[in-house]
Amino acid sequence: GIRLSPVEYLIQYRLTQAALKLRTTEESVAVIAQECGFSDSSYFCRKFKEFFHMRPKEYRGYQKEH
Repeated sequence: GIRLSPVEYLIQYRLTQAALKLRTTEESVAVIAQECGFSDSSYFCRKFKEFFHMRPKEYRGYQKEH
């Protein structure tokens, strides 16, 4: 597989934790970003979209429908 740098691995881990919170809680995107170690929610949203190919709010909406 593709080798991730430790930083990228950590970011992906945090993003998967954030995705779990988006699916299982009603917390705001900003709160989830902070809880998962992202001090900047716009950076979080950008990284989230790169990884999941949708914005956090879209991801939450999509999960609710399926």
